[in-house]
Amino acid sequence: MLTGQGNETVAVAAMREGAQNYISKSTITPDAIQRAIQVAIEHCSMEKRINEQRNSLEIFARALAHDLKEPGAHDPIVPRPARFAGDPI
Repeated sequence: MLTGQGNETVAVAAMREGAQNYISKSTITPDAIQRAIQVAIEHCSMEKRINEQRNSLEIFARALAHDLKEPGAHDPIVPRPARFAGDPI
C-alpha cells in the first residue's frame, strides 16, 4: 500500500485488511519499492506452497481414512530381506 498519509494507524488498518506492505510517499525510495515487491513475491510463493501442501495432506488424510475403514483392502507391501551369495534358497 502506498499512501500520502504517513500514519501508523492507517498502516495498521491497511495490514489488517490484507495489505502486505505499507510505504509512505514521504519515505518512498527505489529500494523500498524493490523490497516491497520482493516481499510480496515471496509471500505469494509461500502461500502457493502452503496450499499445495494442504491439498496433499487432505488427499493423504482421505486415503488414510479409507484404509482405516476398509482394513485389508490393500495388503501392505512388505519388503523382503536382501539375499546374499551363499544364502540358502
